[in-house]
Amino acid sequence: MKRLNVNILGMSEVRWKGAGDHMVDEYRIIYSGGEEHQRGVAVILDHNTSKYIIGHWPVSDRVLVVKLRGQYFNISLIQVYAPTAQSPDADIENFYEDLDKAKSHCKSQDIVIIMGDFNAKVGEGKFENVVGEYGLGERNERGERFIEWCKANNQIITNTWFKNHPRRRWTWRSPGDTCKNQIDYITINERFRNSITQSKSYPGADCNSDHIPVICNIKTKLRKLKKNNINGKLDLDKLRTSPAIQENYIIEVRNRFDVLSLNEDTTTWNNFRDSLVESAKEIIPKMPKRSENKWMTDEILNLMRERQAISERDSNEYKTANKTIKKKCEEAKDEWLNATVEI
Repeated sequence: MKRLNVNILGMSEVRWKGAGDHMVDEYRIIYSGGEEHQRGVAVILDHNTSKYIIGHWPVSDRVLVVKLRGQYFNISLIQVYAPTAQSPDADIENFYEDLDKAKSHCKSQDIVIIMGDFNAKVGEGKFENVVGEYGLGERNERGERFIEWCKANNQIITNTWFKNHPRRRWTWRSPGDTCKNQIDYITINERFRNSITQSKSYPGADCNSDHIPVICNIKTKLRKLKKNNINGKLDLDKLRTSPAIQENYIIEVRNRFDVLSLNEDTTTWNNFRDSLVESAKEIIPKMPKRSENKWMTDEILNLMRERQAISERDSNEYKTANKTIKKKCEEAKDEWLNATVEI
């Protein structure tokens, strides 16, 4: 996310159980999964963007809603993972029912952005105000169903409206790199289509997947948050239990009152209050901040950088590095989760 300058990242096929909300380093991960390590979706936000979250709703292991507070209009993000082409039609209908439920969490004036793996080919060629001229391949049945839903909900498919090189259009490649398709999309409600300045795929991203990221630039503003002047809470328990702190506090308050007695206006409530508060800030220590548990280590990050430097992805060297990284990640994550449970 840092390298590609991405503020919000949607992920499909996460394979995490249950639903949750975690902070890892400066990133906030919100995910929705099932009872087994299958399917699952997630949204990752950087530290600044995560401050604007209003709420999130895990609809199913295929659909997740995250809402952000905007300056003029709130932003509803819907991350999806549609059934594959081999799935029965019933699974497709259930998916679009979940998508309708997610849409019901969005108000009519919201900026609604739907993103993820739709496992559908909308194909090349313009279709009304839904599909642009710059799709890829031939439209299939699942693509028709997706377009039908977008038309009914006034959504446009952003990465078909910008004239980019074909390598910036495909989003998935088959094993062995024999076939490339466009099956991942980002959509937005037609009312806000002018806020999109670019939408294309990034085949150079080192994300260790048969899918590649689709990145959309959106020109909008988030509402400014009021900053509270909070410098940390005082540990008042130490004032009750430590005789040394009690004695120092009494002396500090007495000294302040001695100074006030030299002034004319010594009986006001403000002077009395300020003397007590300022003395407390000087003498009473602050409560320590809670440390965040982090499973990502410098060793893993260095291994990832080394893997990125390997030019041939199908080489044995790349596969060995990838296997080592996976093992290290599992070990670090287990250690982090166990530490979290102990706390």
